[in-house]
Amino acid sequence: MIACIAAEDMLVADRESVVALAQTAHFVHYTIAPFLYRRVFITRNNEQAIGLLLRNVDACALIRDITVIWYNWTPEKETIFNLTGLNSIAGVSGRVQYLLDRLHSDSKQSLRMIQSWGFDLPNNVPPGVTHICLHMQCRNPFPLITGLFKWMELFPSITHIGFAIVLFPEDIFNAFDNDTVAYDDECRWIAQAVSQQLLDVLKISGARILQLAAHIGGVMSDDVPWQAMVEALYERAGDSGVDQRIRLWRDQRPIGDFIDDPGERVEDANNGINVWSKALNVTVL
Repeated sequence: MIACIAAEDMLVADRESVVALAQTAHFVHYTIAPFLYRRVFITRNNEQAIGLLLRNVDACALIRDITVIWYNWTPEKETIFNLTGLNSIAGVSGRVQYLLDRLHSDSKQSLRMIQSWGFDLPNNVPPGVTHICLHMQCRNPFPLITGLFKWMELFPSITHIGFAIVLFPEDIFNAFDNDTVAYDDECRWIAQAVSQQLLDVLKISGARILQLAAHIGGVMSDDVPWQAMVEALYERAGDSGVDQRIRLWRDQRPIGDFIDDPGERVEDANNGINVWSKALNVTVL
């Protein structure tokens, strides 16, 4: 029991020590392994190690969540990873289409959470998924929303929807040649459009959705767009008030380089942080 508590507490802050602890004795390894392997992250810095890990049948049986944090993916890299040994996956994140296409059909039956970093709705999704999070193209969210309505008809088990709404400063600022007034106006327009889309999702999906959460980061977490988004939600809600199921996570951390330094995403996942756990009811913002 003490080893379990120590391993879980140390896993985020000092993973190397957990690995060393697991190697001290067979019993200790047996006790710690479920914590050590339950979440696996594939980055461009650990491809060889993960490739070897996925050949270990015992380790694969312990993996519950797998994330691909790799934007500059090349086809030849895909041959490194054999996912057929995974048999009880609860969550996939990052490049989820790659994972969904290669996981064995039996291993996907336990899948409940999908957190995609792409703008498109994934294919080959098992029917038991309850949580889905997608990146929203802020300037043109409508195709995603339209597709989501049709997609939800195929998956009646979905109860939690999330959107990642994160913009780099250069995504907007450069387009206006440093015109701060035009920049602020564009941010307000995007925030208001996003607010309307959130309300439309709830309106069409009905009572089945228990939480609709939005991860607001980068430029969109700045004061101007953030206030515009909250005000738009109140304005459009009218006398009935903002639906309690709409929740926002204002993430004001600097946007890191997710290609070279995925540490922040790894730390969030190891701490159980996601859009649904962090987002707050609009009425308390």
